[in-house]
Amino acid sequence: MIKNAFMKKIFLSISLFCFSVGVYADILVVKVGLPISSRNNIIEWKMGEEAIYTIQAGMFGKGILKKKVISEEKDAVCVDVQIDTDLWKQSLQAWISKKNGHLLKLVLDGNETPMAASDYDISERQKEIEMGVSAGTFKTTQVTLTDKMDRSVLETWLDAKNVPLGGMVKHVVQSDFIKVQLELKEFRLILQAEPPSGAF
Repeated sequence: MIKNAFMKKIFLSISLFCFSVGVYADILVVKVGLPISSRNNIIEWKMGEEAIYTIQAGMFGKGILKKKVISEEKDAVCVDVQIDTDLWKQSLQAWISKKNGHLLKLVLDGNETPMAASDYDISERQKEIEMGVSAGTFKTTQVTLTDKMDRSVLETWLDAKNVPLGGMVKHVVQSDFIKVQLELKEFRLILQAEPPSGAF
């Protein structure tokens, strides 16, 4: 019973981490000064946009994370997140402010759940890093961050122009007890013009 409770706590932390990074990635586009078109809202995700990632979580196994916009309102979008690993499944729905990217509401496995916003120190960034993953090869900006609360180190590779829901192509987090890696497997980006190569 104690072991099961511990595992549940660990995987809940991983699930929330995977979700929060995806949300925070779009705000990073502004913070690190990536070139983007002029816009009124930080979040301009569209209904039906989707990103699918492979997860490698060390001793906790491998799996898939799927993020998809399932509803869109005037001032917010709702993103559905499904996480399925060898040892854990998690379902999240999040309502996010278009204007500032703040989390308005989080539902975890059917229950509304409070969630503290993550905050990071940006220690390094490198532009024009070519990154190859299953979904294709992208010109990314690599950003290294440190979580202000637990001091875990995060590296993320972003292509906000061609990848939906935050632009995350690859992400690696190293904490005291685990290393988690996410890589873009497939995506759907809603554009007026033809979608970029690699989209399905």
